Amino acid sequence: PYGEIRSEWQRAGNGLTLDVTVPPNTTATIEVPGAGATETGGLQPASSSGEVTQFEAGSGVYSFRVR
Repeated sequence: PYGEIRSEWQRAGNGLTLDVTVPPNTTATIEVPGAGATETGGLQPASSSGEVTQFEAGSGVYSFRVR
């Protein structure tokens, strides 16, 4: 147990916003629906298919956008 893992999503028009918190000393694989997902802080996708974009993230707070 390293701390709280949090995720929260919200629909915005025809898009989606996903906010994720990864606790200290932890890594996470974050799968975001859609091939064109981006992370507002510049985290680059590890992989992308037609249905899911996958990110490998260390501890921190992340905000993803899908249109």
